Amino acid sequence: MLNTIKRNMTIMAINKTVLGLAFIFISLVTAVYPLFLLPVLIIAACLFIIDIPLSRITYFLFYVILISAILGPYLSVPGLSGLFLFRIAILLHFFLFLFEKKDLAQFALLKLPLAGFALWILYAVITLIWSQDPQLSVRAIYFQLESFILFFFAFIMCEKCLILKKCCYGLCHPLFYPLGLAVMK
Repeated sequence: MLNTIKRNMTIMAINKTVLGLAFIFISLVTAVYPLFLLPVLIIAACLFIIDIPLSRITYFLFYVILISAILGPYLSVPGLSGLFLFRIAILLHFFLFLFEKKDLAQFALLKLPLAGFALWILYAVITLIWSQDPQLSVRAIYFQLESFILFFFAFIMCEKCLILKKCCYGLCHPLFYPLGLAVMK
């Protein structure tokens, strides 16, 4: 019994040492390469949310998308001004949404709008042939896809009035803080 306790204490001491050395290594490397922290944060987040059901993650991520859509550039990655939390969250939500179990009956109402949007995007891609600035046109198509995904998720996630009410409350807070600051100035 005493040997088992000693062995467990030794293992815990070794684990703490390894963890401490890992933190020192990460802090030294991220001082030179700041983007090295990104995979570490992703691994930590995956370990943190591994036991949470996928439906709860996508539900929470939907609110992150709504709030980050309003705050936009204020939540960008330092040094990469074109990479917002909104873009990261909407891409992550899209992939998680694909793997989540869904009731396909709720998509019956979306057949016509989805087909119309598919034709719209097809036409936008065809217009790239005669576009004066193809790079700007591709950006416009990306923004159309991004806004459509946002409205699509809003339609899917807000199927109940209670969820819509929560969304409205969640959106009010980020809007009222800048208004309060503007009134104070």
